[in-house]
Amino acid sequence: MIGFFAIVCLCLYFNLEVKIIASAISAYAVSISLVLNAYSIFEKTRADKFNLTMQLLSKWDEKHFIEARDYTREQQNIKEKKEMKKY
Repeated sequence: MIGFFAIVCLCLYFNLEVKIIASAISAYAVSISLVLNAYSIFEKTRADKFNLTMQLLSKWDEKHFIEARDYTREQQNIKEKKEMKKY
């Protein structure tokens, strides 16, 4: 917004024609649009990377949870077998 007003003020100060003012405003609008588009692409890329990282972590956690569960079951079975041998 500040840049827009700066362009208008400079054009009025130098008594430039309406056509030049319109083209300057148009160029400013296009540049702002490009900057916002680039920023949104950056944010989307960052969000996608974050989501991918979270998916990888959840898969890693799930894998290790399953391994720990299986190990616990094996240990419990070994313990039960030892107790059965006592009787």
